[in-house]
Amino acid sequence: EMGGNFIDTAHVYNDWVPVEKSRSEKIVGEWIAVHNSEDIVLSTKGGHFDLANPSVSRVTRKQVRCDIEESLEYLKTDYIDLYFLHRDNTALPAGEIVEFMNELIREKKVKAIGCSNWSLARMREANDYAKSHGQEGFSVNQLMWSLARINKTGIPDDYVTMDADTYRYHKKNGLAAMCYSSQAKGYFAKRAAGAALPADLQAVYQNSINDRICDRLQALSAQTGRSVTELSLQYFVQQDFPAVPIVSCSTTGQLKECAAAFEGADTMPDFGIKEEFS
Repeated sequence: EMGGNFIDTAHVYNDWVPVEKSRSEKIVGEWIAVHNSEDIVLSTKGGHFDLANPSVSRVTRKQVRCDIEESLEYLKTDYIDLYFLHRDNTALPAGEIVEFMNELIREKKVKAIGCSNWSLARMREANDYAKSHGQEGFSVNQLMWSLARINKTGIPDDYVTMDADTYRYHKKNGLAAMCYSSQAKGYFAKRAAGAALPADLQAVYQNSINDRICDRLQALSAQTGRSVTELSLQYFVQQDFPAVPIVSCSTTGQLKECAAAFEGADTMPDFGIKEEFS
């Protein structure tokens, strides 16, 4: 009703809750079946490792095919608009992975492919192979990125974050980025509200750079009348390549606030929060 038309989920989402597998995809599929909306752009991810056996990659032709067939069933659709490999398998040449992902495109099971939590070197290898072999490469890179700077010691080793080299690659090639934890789990909003920060949030985001960004955000909020959350999301609108923040909301009020960040975004002035990597 607010104009949104894009849903991002994953085959593994909610598997950490011991109820049933792929509950997130099933809920989305139930909603799509009721609303029969052809306007929804649907994104999901497969090839995530088994949560009980994280050291073994599942990015193989057989296992990815198994994941996507189940995703199509649970999402109650004939194809996925954008299908991500949730993780990499560095034991395989990137070109081999590109080849079996293109099989899915030719079979019209997916329209476009992306990667999530792939290193820059591997993403570049895959897209270089695709370009030289007449294949479709990754059109979107999904990674951890927000206005807040990240303390790497506070996140899992297999999370890939935006860094200077990756930023330059996106900017040079115009490659789209889709950003998880785009609101830094409410870090700036909580600070602006004077709320206590949980220890896990401090472990990931508490540092002197974010202190300075927080001060500037609050000053800009007072100057523009925009909330800290809105300004944090405006950071992505102002990038020189497509940057799509994934927002996660617990209430309808939070959702409305996030949606407000993009109202009139194309005519909004530069608020000076475009912190580029260097």
